[in-house]
Amino acid sequence: MNKDYTEALGSLLELAFGAGSTARNDAALQSAIAPLLALGCRQHRLAGGKTFVHSGFAVYSVFVLLRGSARVICYSAAGAASVQDSLAAPQMFGLIEVVEERLMFAASIQANTDVLVLEVPAALFRSVLQNSTPAARVIIRNLAFLAVRNMDNVEYYTLNRPQQTLALYLYQACKDAKKPYALPLCRRMLAEILHIHLRSLYRYLDELKDKGLCCVIRGKITITEQQFAALQQFCAGLEQP
Repeated sequence: MNKDYTEALGSLLELAFGAGSTARNDAALQSAIAPLLALGCRQHRLAGGKTFVHSGFAVYSVFVLLRGSARVICYSAAGAASVQDSLAAPQMFGLIEVVEERLMFAASIQANTDVLVLEVPAALFRSVLQNSTPAARVIIRNLAFLAVRNMDNVEYYTLNRPQQTLALYLYQACKDAKKPYALPLCRRMLAEILHIHLRSLYRYLDELKDKGLCCVIRGKITITEQQFAALQQFCAGLEQP
């Protein structure tokens, strides 16, 4: 395994996923990315709506989302599409497939916003996972984050009413983000993620707005600092036994 590659990817992952990662500027990221481009990785700047991982295709790379947000889309045997989740940077797509040695991507990944993505060849990513302690730590933390997120989602959907599920989703989406926070999802995608009928979603949003938990600015669902404080208090009440 190329030692330079191991160290370079480990450094990039630590920078992107470390404490205060959202404050990292493009200059710092480009400096960390540069040596990886010479070692076989590729950098992509993609517009919102662009699909960069295709369900059913061979697992050839891991895609590290460094800027922007993207949605996870699954397809039924009949070809019907369903948005399963939406994740903001930093995030890794294809990681589970590589760890489990799957042959094909389980879902498609589409940019919600303009994104910066680093494409890492799967074989090299596996080697780094085995040989770089810093990279392995980041990957383990990311897998733990996904596991907790999935468990929380199951709990939200099964134990709460749809309006409460919506409030919890908005809280989780904006709790670590700068305020005011604009959700990078249209209503239709949000309804699909939360398994709520679109008409019902509009009604629940109106109810949350009436409670002072969110607002709409330039068509985007938005949470201000004051609304976040109210949303946090509302969600804390839901989590009590």
